[in-house]
Amino acid sequence: ADVLAVMKTNAELARKTLDRLAATLPKVRAVSPIDHALDYALITAPEARDPQLAAMLDAVAGRVLRPS
Repeated sequence: ADVLAVMKTNAELARKTLDRLAATLPKVRAVSPIDHALDYALITAPEARDPQLAAMLDAVAGRVLRPS
């Protein structure tokens, strides 16, 4: 099989799977301890953090990486 065709099929399957998963998630949920898992996980002092790396991680850790 053509590698690109397989990759396209896999990408479409992944998109459909994520769409189905998203449809099952509740619109609102109770606060969970995992919501605050990063609060004390970072040990690098804010002044020692690489600003470019922090910017790249904004989508997943922006709340704890952005300067206060």
